[in-house]
Amino acid sequence: MKRLLIMTMTLFIAAAAAGCSDEERDPEGEAMVWSAETPMPVSLNPGYASVPVPAQGYAYTFDCTNYRHPAISTASPAYDACTAATVRQNGFYLGRLSGRTFAIEFAPNDTGAERKAEVRMTAGGIFYTFYFTQAE
Repeated sequence: MKRLLIMTMTLFIAAAAAGCSDEERDPEGEAMVWSAETPMPVSLNPGYASVPVPAQGYAYTFDCTNYRHPAISTASPAYDACTAATVRQNGFYLGRLSGRTFAIEFAPNDTGAERKAEVRMTAGGIFYTFYFTQAE
């Protein structure tokens, strides 16, 4: 019985040690880092991104390079829908988060005025804000 208990404990410790490698863990307290997959000029800074959007609309894709499970925290202006994976402001933009990839598409701007949007991401207590400015 004692031998079975020792073998079970050994197996449990080995499984626990192998279960989470350093590659699978999110960094603790580090700023979120994003990359952009677009030919458009995008300013990616620590803590925020400044993104110009052409008047005719555009679709952007961003990848979080150091956190595995970022989430959409909030957005403005007032949105029609916002969850941890989707944010939408009808007639303006639709953003979706899938794993580490955030894709956002902007409709053409026919308002005659510049439009601004802000989408804030989170990974635990860490935040990153995308500031979008669409030309008139």
